[in-house]
Amino acid sequence: MSEFRAESLTSWHAEWRGLRVAVLGLGASGFSSADTLLELGAVVTVFSEIHTDEREQLLGVIGGDLVVTTPGIEHAPEYRERLAALDPELVVVSPGFAADNPLVVWARERGVPVWGDIELAWRVRDKVAPAEWIVVAGGAEATAAARVAETILLAGGVKTIWCGLGGYRFSMQFAHRRAGMSSSSQRRMPSFTTRRRSPHWQPHASNRGRVILQAG
Repeated sequence: MSEFRAESLTSWHAEWRGLRVAVLGLGASGFSSADTLLELGAVVTVFSEIHTDEREQLLGVIGGDLVVTTPGIEHAPEYRERLAALDPELVVVSPGFAADNPLVVWARERGVPVWGDIELAWRVRDKVAPAEWIVVAGGAEATAAARVAETILLAGGVKTIWCGLGGYRFSMQFAHRRAGMSSSSQRRMPSFTTRRRSPHWQPHASNRGRVILQAG
């Protein structure tokens, strides 16, 4: 059994408070992950090389810490030391980070759980009521397919939201509010798309349907 309590956290209503989390990236997905974790009461530090001033300011307002990184492999030891000093119980990785990124490698070598934003979203999807998911992955065609799925479901009266590339990011409490999912009398099935398979995808999500599109 893992010594890291993050592995046992499978609900919005679990005890996330005080969990030490490092989030890699402060783009749309990274900020969404940090925002969600801070609302849950986790202690969050974000490592980011490129981000907007607005997101940096907002992160400070909501209680997160930021380590601004510098590109180049020669700087990797410094940031690994900063990460080690945090003693994280969980690392959440944005889609733009490769599996061989030095910080990701550091975490995996020490057995620290490494999740993507989708894994985090799946675990906290029950803030209001758990929704079913449709997964669409692949190239540029995935975006169009997800939009078609959303349109069909909305036309059929199913409260649906398209998340992922081109849609809403995986801050699932926002997604629930946006889709009006407080009513338990209707089926809830948000659809989402990701253009490429993330190396940090974890096989915990159970979805209603899955489509992988590959051109050529």
